[in-house]
Amino acid sequence: MNRTESLGLVVVGCILCLVLAAGGVMLKFYDAQADAKEGAAIFDGIETSGNGASVLIKEGTIWNGCPKFFSEPFETVVFIFRNGHWISFTTQHDVIIDCPVSFMVTTIQKSGRTTLDVFFCVHNHFAPVGFTPGDKGAYHYLRGKGFRGVFGIYYTATGRFREMEER
Repeated sequence: MNRTESLGLVVVGCILCLVLAAGGVMLKFYDAQADAKEGAAIFDGIETSGNGASVLIKEGTIWNGCPKFFSEPFETVVFIFRNGHWISFTTQHDVIIDCPVSFMVTTIQKSGRTTLDVFFCVHNHFAPVGFTPGDKGAYHYLRGKGFRGVFGIYYTATGRFREMEER
């Protein structure tokens, strides 16, 4: 093998290394993008509008009498913990809870609890439309954070509850 062939192989080897490194960087970029999109999952929607400034959070315990969670004309999500405490989130919209599930999980953690402590997670729909892509995304995000409780929808028009089934 002469000098020109050796130099050619070195150049080809360098190009191959650069291509593989670039591929690894792109893979990491896509993974980070998927994590960010999953973290932004919201109930009933695909992405947040970004104005989550009006998130109304309430807390209480079922031992002091069970509140009527879904009496307002807007969607709310309620997390009920194994010890009887609950926390709810709403942005007072009628078709969406415009708040990332990651924000809800962080709020739960700041209160000294984890998603493992959640026994029941339910949000309301006004019409029986089933689980939306946003609902499914929120469910999978919660499962990824350790949630193993019951996840479902309460239909305010009919008074019925529907549980998400594993698939």
